[in-house]
Amino acid sequence: MKNQLSILLFSLTISLHAQQPATGPTFDFNTPSNWRGEVIPLPPGFAPDLMWKGIENIRFAPGMFKPNEDDFFSYLLVFLLEKDADVSIANIRKQILIYYQGLAKAVGGSKIPDLDPGTFNVNIKKISGEPVRPPTTTKTQKIDFFTGSLDWVEPFATRKAQTLHMEIHAWKHNEQPAIYFTVSPQPTDHEVWETLREYRTKFSFGDR
Repeated sequence: MKNQLSILLFSLTISLHAQQPATGPTFDFNTPSNWRGEVIPLPPGFAPDLMWKGIENIRFAPGMFKPNEDDFFSYLLVFLLEKDADVSIANIRKQILIYYQGLAKAVGGSKIPDLDPGTFNVNIKKISGEPVRPPTTTKTQKIDFFTGSLDWVEPFATRKAQTLHMEIHAWKHNEQPAIYFTVSPQPTDHEVWETLREYRTKFSFGDR
């Protein structure tokens, strides 16, 4: 019950800070209605040191906060950044680390007495050749493809060490850097990834 309340309160906090821009592109994930989503400005309140500015849009798999489900902590996340944002591999790694360190501290806080975000680690490598099942919106764009992992402490439900696997696609949308993160603790050959990749290929930006 306490875990559920913590999750609810955090989701409510994020929702209160959510903002959908009145102009600009729409984020079309084409996921089912049970994939809940949120839109927040960057940097988010839980990670004010994030150097990127822009918009975050996320879709959670149905089992996102249910540790016994195969799609626990699995989600699709898109950042649309300001034009001058640094999206080099080194900075992507740095900003991911800042983001998750802030998230863990904001949610875990005193509930995880030995929490030390300084021990979190991110590994990312750029993959040459064709990217794996990129978003449909990138068909006419140059796209960079990265794979990686994050070792951290999952603060919402288990409050235990967790490795998150990531596939990252980065491209330009109308001169703005866009980064699509596909994330799950499941190994990348698990069937959950088939679902995540299927919806990733359906993602596109629309215009108001």
